Amino acid sequence: MNSAKLLLLMSVFLIVLGPLQPLWITLIGFRIPYVFSGLQACALPMLWLGHRQYQRFSGPCALPGHYHRINWFILTILLLTLYGLVRGAPLLLVFYDAWNFLFIAAFLSLGTVDAVWRDLRKPLIGLYWIIFAVTLWGLFQPKPTFEEGEVTFGVLTGSRSYAQSLGYVVSKLLDFWPVPFLLSYFAVRGRIWRVLGLATLPAFLVLQVLFQKRAPSARALIYGLVIVMVLPLFRGRQKALLSGVLLICIAFSLYALSSHEAFSLLIGRYRTSESVSEIDRVQEAEAMISDLSWWEFLVGRGMGGSYTAPEGWMSGLEVVSDEGELGRAHLHMGFLEPLLKGGLVLVAVYGSFFVLVVWPKRRAWYDNDYNLAGLLILLVYGLFLSVEGAPTFAAPSSAMLVGLICARGGVRLASATRATGTFAPNAKGKRRRFSRPLALMPPRAENMESPT
Repeated sequence: MNSAKLLLLMSVFLIVLGPLQPLWITLIGFRIPYVFSGLQACALPMLWLGHRQYQRFSGPCALPGHYHRINWFILTILLLTLYGLVRGAPLLLVFYDAWNFLFIAAFLSLGTVDAVWRDLRKPLIGLYWIIFAVTLWGLFQPKPTFEEGEVTFGVLTGSRSYAQSLGYVVSKLLDFWPVPFLLSYFAVRGRIWRVLGLATLPAFLVLQVLFQKRAPSARALIYGLVIVMVLPLFRGRQKALLSGVLLICIAFSLYALSSHEAFSLLIGRYRTSESVSEIDRVQEAEAMISDLSWWEFLVGRGMGGSYTAPEGWMSGLEVVSDEGELGRAHLHMGFLEPLLKGGLVLVAVYGSFFVLVVWPKRRAWYDNDYNLAGLLILLVYGLFLSVEGAPTFAAPSSAMLVGLICARGGVRLASATRATGTFAPNAKGKRRRFSRPLALMPPRAENMESPT
C-alpha cells in the first residue's frame, strides 16, 4: 500500500471516531471529553499530506482555476473564523464550523484524482457494513444523555423508539453511501464487493423506514429512480439490465417492510406533513433571515455564528455565547447554512463548486465514471438541501460526500477517461518538498507525467 492511500484511509478512519463517541460511552459507561473529537480533527492535516502524495504520483488532475477557487475558499473560511472569534462566538462552535468547511476543501482537492475514488471504493463499502452492523445492534440500545456531568440512559418508548436509540445516532455516519453505491454500479471487477456496494441502497432505505425519516427515505428512492432512468442513457443496455435488477431489489425491500408498524407510521407522516418540533422549516428559515442585519446578510456571522430560534422552539438548542444564551447554530434547510456563516460572500465562493459540476461540458467529461457519479449524486443531494441540513462536524461523512462530488467540476478534460491501474510515478523520480501552502497549487508539469 502506497503512502498516499495509507494517509487517505487513516483519515477516513479517524473522522468516524468523533461521531461514534456515544457508542464508546455505551460500551465503557463514562465520557472522555474531547478525546474522540480531537482524533477526528487530526484527520484534516493527514488529508492534506495525502493530497500532496497523490499529486506527486498522479500529476495535476484539476484545472488551475479549480485550485485557485479552493484557495479563495480556504482564505474565506480563515477570515470568517477570525470574524467569528471577534464577534465572541464560543471557541468550540468556531472550531467545529471551520473544521467542517476545511474538511470539505480537502476533499475538493482530493476528489479530482481518479485514483482517490478507486482507492476509496472497497474501504468505504467495508466501513459502511461495519457501521450498518453497529447501527442494527444500537437499535435496541438507548442513546446516552448528559445531565449535570453524569451519563444517563433513557428508555426506548413510543411509536418512534428506534429514533431514540443509539443506532439512530450512529446511522448518521452512513450518509456517504451514494459514493460506494455508484462506484459499485460502474465496477466491472470484484463480484462480491460489487454486490455489497449495490446493497448499500436497500440497506439504507430499510434503516430510514425503521427510523420513520421522510426525507432520507425519499432521497434513497430518488437515487434509485435516477439510476434506472438516467444511467442507461450513458452506459447502454448492460447498465439498463442492472438498473432493472436494482429496482426489483428496492421494491422487494419495501414489500418486506410493508407489514412493519414503522412503514405505516412513515406513510402517515408523509400524509400529515408533520413539521420539525411542530414548527415548520420555513418558519425556522424566516427566523434566521429576519435575525440578520444588512451587513450580516453580506458577510454572515462568521464561523460559530448562530441565530435566535423561533418562539416555542424546543429541540436543537445549544449554548451560543459565553453568557449561556441559547440559540440555533444550524438549519434544517441546508442551502441556507453558508448564508448564516458567511453571507452572500460564502454563498458565492462555496456555491461555485456546485454550479461547475452541473454546468454543461464536452462529451469526454461524461465518459468518466467518477464524473458521472459525482454529477448524479449532486443533483439528488442538492435537491434535498431544501429540507435537510448541511454537513456539520457531527456528520463528517456528509462533508466527505460533498467534497468528493463537487471536486469533479474542476477535473482536467485530459484526465477524464476511464483510466485503470495505479499511479504513474514521478517522471524524474524527484522527491518533492512540502513547499506550497496546503498543497493546493498544481505541480509543475515538466516534473510530472500526464495523468491517465
